[in-house]
Amino acid sequence: MSARERMREVKRELEQLSVEAMKLRDDYEKGNLRLEEYLAERFRLEVLHTARAISALRRAFRMG
Repeated sequence: MSARERMREVKRELEQLSVEAMKLRDDYEKGNLRLEEYLAERFRLEVLHTARAISALRRAFRMG
């Protein structure tokens, strides 16, 4: 896989997580989630987003 293809994969993964975060916020704003549920899920998504971003970048630059 070329570096360009790996970077596209990274971008795709990060975009997917951003969409999930936007859906979560929309659910909260519509009243489908309590504040505690929203914050817990948002934290989980942030941790997941960070871990996937680091992993994807390591793969893209073949660092592990």
